[in-house]
Amino acid sequence: QPIVSFEAVVMPPREEPTAPWMRDVAPDVKTNALGEPRLFVIIMDDAQTPFDPYMASSAKKLARAIGEHQSPSDLAAVVFTKNNKGAQDFTSDRALLMTAIDSFRPGWMPEMKELPGRMAQETVRSAISFLRSRPHGRNAILLIGVGGGVVPEEVHDAGEEFGFGEGESGGVQGGEEVFEGEVDPKALLEHGLVGQGDVEDMREREARETRLALAVGLNQLTEDAALARIPIYGFSIAGLMADGQAAVNTMVPLELRALTFSARAATFGNDLLMTLAGASGGRAVINDNEPTRAVPAIFEENSAYYIVGYRATTLLAD
Repeated sequence: QPIVSFEAVVMPPREEPTAPWMRDVAPDVKTNALGEPRLFVIIMDDAQTPFDPYMASSAKKLARAIGEHQSPSDLAAVVFTKNNKGAQDFTSDRALLMTAIDSFRPGWMPEMKELPGRMAQETVRSAISFLRSRPHGRNAILLIGVGGGVVPEEVHDAGEEFGFGEGESGGVQGGEEVFEGEVDPKALLEHGLVGQGDVEDMREREARETRLALAVGLNQLTEDAALARIPIYGFSIAGLMADGQAAVNTMVPLELRALTFSARAATFGNDLLMTLAGASGGRAVINDNEPTRAVPAIFEENSAYYIVGYRATTLLAD
């Protein structure tokens, strides 16, 4: 189609209020002339978050940082994967957003092995579907959680269940990449941009991510994210975890501590966050005890975009 217009949109930098209270008080003037505001969906994954004070505090701290970096013209919504009693629809009112964020409570259900993951996937899928229907403007999804929650042992070995034995690759066939639109590691090697070891590492990682997506049912979700081109920014609230470390509430009786959040579960969850971010053009903030440091850069990424107008080849009926 012939291009008939091109417009670059650059959001002005966020202005710091002259007094701290001005950030918490809603404006006393309402308007319907919102133009094309940026829309941010903050998904707080309570369904997969263990009952751990550090993780709960980290999740709220992250969400508050996101709310504080919004511009007055931005609209944000807060939704949860399990209990949406305190959810907040799109608003620029910082006080309403903070109230919704403070209602976050871990809601991990150890007796339901697969249900929490499905609830999280459906929440992300619903957010993608809603934002995808918007014709113009910048949208983003900010997913705050542990990625995969507490993972049963059988999920880690799901590669063989799907026909990927040791040494086989689920993401590479005959030396070629399965996913269209991605850079071929072989081409990077031929141009001298990477070494042979880097190519093998890339292929091994892609195969691992493919097996993970198949194992937990993320394949359709990643396809939706790639087609919608709505960036998903995944934030892990697990922080840095040493091998064998587990976040355990000591008030819980020993016999009820069968499943804990270990370093192995954190690695699994990080891989899922990276898979979603990579498919959608976002980024994953993992293995970091201060993930709030990445928030300003994410808003800067979404401060500039362009709108292309083209003449349709098929006439639409009035």
